[in-house]
Amino acid sequence: QYPPPPQQYPPPPQQYPPGQVPPQQYPPGQVPPQQYPPGQYPPDQGAPQQYPPGQGPPPPQQYPPPTAPPPAQAEQQGQLPMVVPVPVMDSAPPAQLPPAQGPPPPAPMGPSANEPVLIQGFSVTDAFKEGNVVQLVARSNGNPMNVKNATVFGNGTFSNADSQFEVSIPSGVAPGTHVVVLRNVSWQACYITIKGNSVTTKGDGKKNCYLRVHVLPDNYVYFESTEHPGHYLGIAKSGSACKPKEVKPDSVEAQFFVRVEKQTHPYSETIMTPFGRPSIINSLRDRSVIQLYIKSSGNYLSINDNGVVMNTGNAGDVHTFFILRDRGMGIVSLDSYKHTGFRLRMANFVLQGKGTGDVNADFRVKESPDGALYLESVTCPTACVGIQSEGQLKTGLSVFLMNIQKFGDSETITKQPLN
Repeated sequence: QYPPPPQQYPPPPQQYPPGQVPPQQYPPGQVPPQQYPPGQYPPDQGAPQQYPPGQGPPPPQQYPPPTAPPPAQAEQQGQLPMVVPVPVMDSAPPAQLPPAQGPPPPAPMGPSANEPVLIQGFSVTDAFKEGNVVQLVARSNGNPMNVKNATVFGNGTFSNADSQFEVSIPSGVAPGTHVVVLRNVSWQACYITIKGNSVTTKGDGKKNCYLRVHVLPDNYVYFESTEHPGHYLGIAKSGSACKPKEVKPDSVEAQFFVRVEKQTHPYSETIMTPFGRPSIINSLRDRSVIQLYIKSSGNYLSINDNGVVMNTGNAGDVHTFFILRDRGMGIVSLDSYKHTGFRLRMANFVLQGKGTGDVNADFRVKESPDGALYLESVTCPTACVGIQSEGQLKTGLSVFLMNIQKFGDSETITKQPLN
């Protein structure tokens, strides 16, 4: 037996049948919230995101706060200032990893009518053409995938051939399906192979080696086995290969930054600038020799014998020549023509003239309406190679394509202006 309810709680109105709940009462002037049928949601809310059982949402990418360039140093005689601040892009890179590989959507033009912008129109699948050689930088740890003793790892060295993979297209595969085979350059008998729930190199280039390239919105990619759908190539933070069946494509273990080491084919289409004219990059083929003219100073960008980045007035000085490496997606590297091992690098907002040819040596091509070219660091996307003046980018670079013919010990040099 239960005692009768307190008198202050009146019994429910008799007009509601058993099991029917009376409507909620609201104070005078208060409007009840709008009800939506099952499966419908308010316009500003949207349906809740669904995840596979046991998976949950992917971990959020942590982005470091924008780091300001170091204070301006007293300019040494003839030396190029180190960095130039430019507007921060919408998508910053994860800590110690390259940022989104492709250019982001065009940002609104700044107050200057000559504001440089990133070039659009690239396709990441251009990197995966027959005969190209690529490096796959693991998003989980920032190292290139490599093969050592016929085993797949993710702790390679950028300069070593065991972290490079030759691309081939399987015969009989329908065009546009982006199915590739990856063979290690150093270990020629080793193919990236997904067999059962393991990643091996013991394939023969046949079906177990067929990998479908999927492109993410930020132009990172992941690889799925065509023979075992739902099985993905993955590298753990420790550098070991993951079990393909346990890898999820929305995890950092599955995602790779594509870096072209050898470009056999040109771009699929003519790359246009947002200003309605062909981009300079259409003429900058892999391993071209170029010279960069600094418009504001009238000098040429150079790397001297000590590996210091300078600006030099002598147009015939061989220190002003650079070998351009096309890394794909509008990204280039610039190696010194004079000294092996010398190259432009931007590490921790410091411009360097020598060091490892890793992603710190990669720059995105930007152009302005007047045809000036700018080089924006991939790993420090708030810094460009240029001249600093009151915290603003005041100059661009003109490009000359060098034609060098050797006759015995002498050289004949001609150059063609590209902008």
